[in-house]
Amino acid sequence: MLKKQIEVLGNSHTDTLSTKERTAFVLLAQDQVLTATKLFSEVYEVKKKLNLGSTLETLEVLFQLALGLYNQGRIPDALNSFKILWEGQKVLLGEKDLKTLDTREWCEYLEQRQKEDRRGSERLKRKAKK
Repeated sequence: MLKKQIEVLGNSHTDTLSTKERTAFVLLAQDQVLTATKLFSEVYEVKKKLNLGSTLETLEVLFQLALGLYNQGRIPDALNSFKILWEGQKVLLGEKDLKTLDTREWCEYLEQRQKEDRRGSERLKRKAKK
């Protein structure tokens, strides 16, 4: 159905984007994180190009994308997505909103994770040289 919809309506039509989003949520429920993340990424990129990047609906897509990246172990990509999400939430929801604060905590956690990963990598390199 999605392929036919893209063929008829185009990739950037709002109905196509909604179908992709719903499909991605179904895939997440089926633990198909990689495919779901790809669809969330496609939807987000199209919405960004259409200047829809600052709507609550688009920020929800970005949140799902960030979680998918995190679940894949793609910490730098997840951190980048959470930072973009945080900036959008601060504008739309305010800095004191619970979702905004939660996203800030994700950013802090992922920054710490990244630092720890770098330290661990450096230790492995030093051991390999010995």
